[in-house]
Amino acid sequence: MKFSQLLPVFLLFLIACESPLQTQAESAYPSEVLPAIDTPAPYPNDTPLPPTLPAPVVSSPGIISLHMFNELDGWAIAEDAILRTTDGGYTWYNLSPRGETVFGYGVASAFLNASQAWVLISDADDPVGSGTLYRTSDGGITWNPVPVPFSSMGQLDFVDENHGWMLLDLGAGAGSMGVAILRTSDSGVTWTETFSHEPGEIAGSDSLPLGGLKTAFTPLDENTAWVGGVTYAPETFYFYKTVDRGNTWSPQTITPPPGTQGNDIAVDSPPVFFSPKEAILTFRFMGENFRTGFYVTQDGGVTWEFVSLMPGSGSVDFVSASDGFFWTGEQFFFTEDGAQTWTSVSSDVLFGESFAGMDFVNTHTGWIWTYEETGLRGLYKTTDGGKTWILLDQ
Repeated sequence: MKFSQLLPVFLLFLIACESPLQTQAESAYPSEVLPAIDTPAPYPNDTPLPPTLPAPVVSSPGIISLHMFNELDGWAIAEDAILRTTDGGYTWYNLSPRGETVFGYGVASAFLNASQAWVLISDADDPVGSGTLYRTSDGGITWNPVPVPFSSMGQLDFVDENHGWMLLDLGAGAGSMGVAILRTSDSGVTWTETFSHEPGEIAGSDSLPLGGLKTAFTPLDENTAWVGGVTYAPETFYFYKTVDRGNTWSPQTITPPPGTQGNDIAVDSPPVFFSPKEAILTFRFMGENFRTGFYVTQDGGVTWEFVSLMPGSGSVDFVSASDGFFWTGEQFFFTEDGAQTWTSVSSDVLFGESFAGMDFVNTHTGWIWTYEETGLRGLYKTTDGGKTWILLDQ
């Protein structure tokens, strides 16, 4: 075929390429009757819209404590509800066990992940000696109740879906506090007491001393746990470890940092483990001024090394072995090197004495819940590491 014969075909091809393509949908539906596509507003960071839950939405939850697992999923406790969010705290669902309406500080709770949780509520007729442990494995949609022979006065923790610990408060007075240690290996259905203080007993060398307030409890696995607290005795650490499921306890050797001679020492928060070997521990040093000391371990808590001392005494939250936040009571600080050095964070909200707690899930996303003397509670969220905050609810 000659070029003169090819030219008309070539021109037709160019015209076809310049014309808009006709899709099958367009040929079936003229433009004026094309079905509308319902496109929801984009979610922050372009993540998918979270699912809704078959539960009532609580417009003003009044959060007392919060436990987030990622930027979307988390649990919270209010005075009258167990709450869950799937959109980072913008929406809260009431997923309380059926028939229970009183929670707040009177419950012990353990949140393993977005699906599995335990809530322990003391029985109204026997608030000291018995309770009901509720367990969910579907994010609070259903709860399985189990009667237990102990109350919610204490600290509950689960290291996996089967193994849990309970530090039961037996009562405090005159600087002493008796406790019992209970364990479960079947998700909370049955419990075994491995340790308990008896009235008037003198603790042996392999026991938890009765003297001192036991304010911090951390299990690492089904065998290993720590109990920390304060004795209000100068330069005395109350920090004990068990490796045999709580049957026996031994004191951890901790060296006070320079400049803290004569200070009373308290475990400011339980040790935070990032692996079986790595953890960060904070102590509060109480002298003329309050200061917070940071220690790290690289051997599973066999030894603890001092890394830094900061002014103030507030809240600590580490999201990794390197990265963490510290609220001194007046100012935010951030570390990127495992608490060796700290950088101040200028915040656009002055929380002051209304600060009640914080929970970060990474170096940029976190929440703060507040409490005013008037009884008003609020929830704030940051996505830039604490520089700016959005009030989610008040």
